[in-house]
Amino acid sequence: MAGPTQQLTRRVIIQPGEARTEYNPGALAHTVQNLELTSKGTLKSVVGPAVLRIGTRGYRASDDDTEITNIIRDGGSAYLKNQEYWNNGRPHSIFFAPLNGGSASLLLYRFGSRLYRFLGDTDTEATADEILVTGLSDSSRTDYPDVYVLIHNKVVWSNGMDTARVISFDGNVTELGYNEKPSPPDTLGPASVPVSEMVRFYPNTYGYSWPGRIGTPGDSLNGQTGAILSGSWYYYIQYEDIHGNLSPFSAASAPVTLASNQADPSYQGVTEEQPPHGAELSDLTRRFVVKTTGDAPSHTAAVHIYRTPDTLHVDQTPRLLARVPGSKAFVFGDNHADSDLGSQWERTVRVPTFRVACAHQGRLVIGNTPSRPGIVRRSEPGFAGTFQRKEFVFPDSGGAEVTAVVDHRGVLLAFTEKCVYSLANFSNPVPLTQGIGCVAPASVKALPNGMLVWLGRDGFYGMAELGIIQRLSAPIDSIMRRHINKTRMRRATAVVDPDTGEYRCALAPAGSVNNNLILCFDGKFWRRQRLGIHIAGMCGIDDWRQYTMAIGTDLEAELNVPTLVVPEATESSEVGRYDFSRVFVMNRQTTDYFAPTRSVKYRSGWLRFSEEGLTLANVRSMYVGMLDAWNGLATVRIYKNGSWNPVTEMENLRLIGVDQGSSIVTDIAGEAVIGTARARDPRLLWRELPVGLQNVSSWAFEIEIVGDPNPNSDNELGRMHLAAFAFDTSIATQGAPTGRVPRRADT
Repeated sequence: MAGPTQQLTRRVIIQPGEARTEYNPGALAHTVQNLELTSKGTLKSVVGPAVLRIGTRGYRASDDDTEITNIIRDGGSAYLKNQEYWNNGRPHSIFFAPLNGGSASLLLYRFGSRLYRFLGDTDTEATADEILVTGLSDSSRTDYPDVYVLIHNKVVWSNGMDTARVISFDGNVTELGYNEKPSPPDTLGPASVPVSEMVRFYPNTYGYSWPGRIGTPGDSLNGQTGAILSGSWYYYIQYEDIHGNLSPFSAASAPVTLASNQADPSYQGVTEEQPPHGAELSDLTRRFVVKTTGDAPSHTAAVHIYRTPDTLHVDQTPRLLARVPGSKAFVFGDNHADSDLGSQWERTVRVPTFRVACAHQGRLVIGNTPSRPGIVRRSEPGFAGTFQRKEFVFPDSGGAEVTAVVDHRGVLLAFTEKCVYSLANFSNPVPLTQGIGCVAPASVKALPNGMLVWLGRDGFYGMAELGIIQRLSAPIDSIMRRHINKTRMRRATAVVDPDTGEYRCALAPAGSVNNNLILCFDGKFWRRQRLGIHIAGMCGIDDWRQYTMAIGTDLEAELNVPTLVVPEATESSEVGRYDFSRVFVMNRQTTDYFAPTRSVKYRSGWLRFSEEGLTLANVRSMYVGMLDAWNGLATVRIYKNGSWNPVTEMENLRLIGVDQGSSIVTDIAGEAVIGTARARDPRLLWRELPVGLQNVSSWAFEIEIVGDPNPNSDNELGRMHLAAFAFDTSIATQGAPTGRVPRRADT
């Protein structure tokens, strides 16, 4: 055995992140589950989540003798965790935006086919939230999550299937621009005189033949006196919505024509009292009439009328004629000469359905339309719903599907599954990398230090400076390769927690279609959360509240449950299967709701006494440094030599320090008096655990508490707060380190 000089106690500051490799004792963590990093570098248990007090939607509970809603399960009956604050629609997305300089907070979320706005009034269930949009597509097989973009003090929403919407701070909802062309206008103008009537009438005197200023003068008839030449004019209309967005142009109207007509003024007998008589040139020009159909969408604020100049003698480019406020049908008298026309038209296109979007330099940038998944378009500056015909690009020369667009440090980036492109010059995409792309548009987030993080096909990547991309998930490669459902990666959703600054991404583990695994990255280390909740979307409230919000479903008790209900329209009860979804407030706890039973776990990696694993050792004791957290017990398991079957299991690690006559371990909260009671910071404490391992090449340990977050439960979860570890070990060899290596045939 080793002598005293070879016996030592190593003290190791806890490493707060996962890494699926073997280590010296300098870095320990293999699994860190449901523990979060504190500002002091310690790990404490995750609390919550709580539920946001939205109104109960869908079906009302039955009025029987057994309380609330009766849930039939496994031949028996149980009760829904809470009859309030749930919605029976499929959870899709959630988004928060501080509008009007933060004075108007807008919290939006979508359940099923409805988009809601949270009103914050919990006194009356009916006013807790407001339905903004109904009839939306509600498919569980959608490839892309909902997209929200904050631009020009408004929120643009799209789900990739329905018409995009614009939402104002007051909850006013309109379509984003226009997705259809207006109908062409009707026109009235003079008709040519039949040959049989030429003796009696001048040309252009039939039909609407009011004198005006429209016509092209010339001398082509006799070369001596003036004439109105034959001409043809076309009209177009364009809608303008309440946000200033412009629609595509209508098709051309029927042409309005003028026939040639000779001026023939007579100056015989002209005096001061008797002006010239006969047909002067000004007598031959005409005015036209334009009539609209009145089928403009309800969010239309004005109608723009465009007219070509004389297409037979000038050109065929439409020019602005007039802007008429309103959206109703009207009749417009056109008495404007070609020289009075305004600016030439700029061809706009309808707003397509899009799956990805972002704001960049005052423009709405959209990508991945159903007909052209590889396209990226950008709107006019200041007008999120006006898209010029020529403002588009295909970042990938092969037209690969665009999976995300984002504005990073003033540069527009476009992602495919295999590449990242810079669109600093919009018409000239520059590839920043090959083989590294993004598979989940909702995973692209920027950390407080400016690094952009996203989920690729094989893990997470980060870019601090343009073009410098690094792999962030190398420590958890085994998780990304073997324990993630790759077919559901596109539905992953992420948020940067406003309180801790952590990047948190919820995605589906292998064997599941629900996003019930949250991977957390603090800029250096990875951890995980498994709360038993499917998370469809997350967002941060980055104001004085510092909340992280999520929308999802309690997988243990509220997913696809057979439920006895009384439908709204009838009095007879029936059994149906329903999902009860909620809006969650992460890292908070109330008595309105308690999450499913879960495990809080810290498992070390395999600890060795040399990099090569040639040195055998004895491990006598382990010391756990903790901060006061909960007057309860945790389970400790010891493993050795690469096997995850525990060789020792201890269920009595107390998670609070010894009182030692200081009266510090007392129930101060139960007797607290406002104004006089005082709280204290948790103190650092150490507890010793016997290990008793001999001649081991590697060993590991695990500390775990399992239970129900409900403090009234018989199996209360409790809390754990880890700070550091120390180990009492000794080298088990004498002589060369290889002296204890077994021979080739040893068993």
